[in-house]
Amino acid sequence: MSANNTLAELVSLAIQVAGCDYFADAGIHKSDESAVLSVIEAARNNAAYTGLQANALTLLLAAYDETAELCDEAGDTIRLATMAEAVESGLASYEGVILVNGRRCYVEG
Repeated sequence: MSANNTLAELVSLAIQVAGCDYFADAGIHKSDESAVLSVIEAARNNAAYTGLQANALTLLLAAYDETAELCDEAGDTIRLATMAEAVESGLASYEGVILVNGRRCYVEG
């Protein structure tokens, strides 16, 4: 994780995707990185969530680990994706197309 990707932002974005009840029910402290990652992984594999939610959580984890790339429509990497872009792309559609600075892109991770 880089200084750009904070645990607080990871938790905030994961709650947006999975809902705060999932984290509350897990009874974890949101500053415990390994517990947070475990809860996100469990949510990602929970059949109660849609495929797009699972995809968003997968891309979010990749962005947190700095392995998610923001790509243009031709498939060329522009740069590492932010966690917010990863969630937006994951929730957008299975193709994941989003607009970044007026440019059609997607996140791959």
